[in-house]
Amino acid sequence: MTGSLTYIDRVIGAFLGAAAGDALGWPQERREQVRLPGERDPLPGEFAPWTRVAGGRFRPRLEPVNSGEYSDDTQLLLCVARARLSGGARWLDQLRDVELPTWLLYERGGGAAVKRASRSWASGVAPWSNKDSDRYFDAGANGVAMRVAPHALDARTQSRQIALDDAFSDGILTHGHPRALIGARLHVQAVWNLTRLDHSLGYGALIDDLIDDKQWAELPSHSVVPEDWVRNFERRGEDFSVSWNKVTSEAIDLLRLGHAAVRRGAVALMRPVLAEMGCLERATSGSGTVTAAAATFVASRTAADPLTGLRETAYLAGGDTDTLASMTGSLLGAIHGSDWLGHLAKDLQDAKLIRNVAISLGSGNSIESRAIRQVRTPEIRLLQRQLRRSGTGERAILPDGRAGIVKERSVLRSPTGGTAGELVRLMADGQSIAILMPDPERDERQQALFSAEEIEPAARALAIETRISVDNLELARVALERVLGLLPVQRGVQSVQYKGGVVLARKSGVHFPAEERGPIHLRVRVSSLRSAYGAALELGLAPGNITPTANGAFFEVTLVPGVQAEVFESRRLREGV
Repeated sequence: MTGSLTYIDRVIGAFLGAAAGDALGWPQERREQVRLPGERDPLPGEFAPWTRVAGGRFRPRLEPVNSGEYSDDTQLLLCVARARLSGGARWLDQLRDVELPTWLLYERGGGAAVKRASRSWASGVAPWSNKDSDRYFDAGANGVAMRVAPHALDARTQSRQIALDDAFSDGILTHGHPRALIGARLHVQAVWNLTRLDHSLGYGALIDDLIDDKQWAELPSHSVVPEDWVRNFERRGEDFSVSWNKVTSEAIDLLRLGHAAVRRGAVALMRPVLAEMGCLERATSGSGTVTAAAATFVASRTAADPLTGLRETAYLAGGDTDTLASMTGSLLGAIHGSDWLGHLAKDLQDAKLIRNVAISLGSGNSIESRAIRQVRTPEIRLLQRQLRRSGTGERAILPDGRAGIVKERSVLRSPTGGTAGELVRLMADGQSIAILMPDPERDERQQALFSAEEIEPAARALAIETRISVDNLELARVALERVLGLLPVQRGVQSVQYKGGVVLARKSGVHFPAEERGPIHLRVRVSSLRSAYGAALELGLAPGNITPTANGAFFEVTLVPGVQAEVFESRRLREGV
């Protein structure tokens, strides 16, 4: 391994290596969930078309993925690069207000934390300040580390410290746990070190340098960390610096584990080491620190044989294969450039665009900048409605300002054979964009209620009672108790209450004053009545007026035909709820 490559060669290699690893690893990730039974495996290390089963269990769809197509890892890598190229000194505003909200339109395989945070920014609220901030601060996955390499690859970044600070500022847009943020900084320092090499890289030197020089582990300065962010973090009862130092210790231990394995040389097989690092455990395989340390280990271990490193990570059964392979490929590309990828670099989706973005970033260029404006949810939905009517060859302007051309429309099927929406493929400034359009035969209310991937709770349910209205209370009571074994906790003339919150009630009951009501009644106590009411309005459910009570307030709403809900907020539970 020589230091004869130019800086631009290394930047191109880092981008193409990341994208190739993503495209190879994506079909392997949780493969029992994303590949059809009986579908033939491609040759190891080769791109091939495959079918993705997406949409969750409530709205599954079979989504075709063409050979060499990449997932959210590369999409977000390009988002960050585009933000730096077009936003200049205001790259963070561009990423937060334009790139992330627009990405929601075309994301493929996006992580839950990034999607939640992007939706929060699209609504104009910082995710550390919204109603779901606990989930934000618990998010320690690798959704930051996968996308932050451009901060180290931008020729205009004047120092490694600035690159590390930028990685933190980028990271807190979507993730609040130090595991996500420290993993990102670790990866940025590794990429920075490799792309600035002016000498031969010794065996194991990459991981050695990160253990010896722990700039990545230093607590970010007060000028980088927003005060309100720290305030919200520590509101949960843990000091930010204590939490940060605890996670840095974990990350250092992971690096030392990899370092020991590298020193053992060929004797140390990679899979057992990756297993010890946590790459094969579902609870830890997606951790930011675990993925960053594992990618550093594999790149150090296979620097002399980069294709082996890419294959080992892309086909690591039980691992987070697309992200691990992407981050490993980025490091190997920073070491070797892109020639080692061979035809993979040419067959990759949007290979020309990725190369051009890398050249622009590595040359310190900028692209034509547009005025930074805040992309909001209504604008995203407006484009979706427009695309329903757009034919092949028609033009569509994305919320980020890019001009797209509709290239293809295809009907998606569910695993059971019915229609499950449509996939609209566009080309926008050289990037392939695939936008899912839900089945138009299902109304938007049903889509919102049953989409496991897209639902965001407006308020937390604190208690719930399910009321079933019946004509013959005695007959229904006998059926529930003898057939289902439900245990009554209170019997009355008009109703019977069972353990678990199920209530049988005569239809003449008075708990729901509406004259017409369905046979199933839910009574739900929520954390925020106004948030729940706003969500009902947004879904077009036409809720009744909020009515004050002695203990709080409530409103009634029909969720779906036959299911009526009384939603209330109070200082204490009413009637046992």
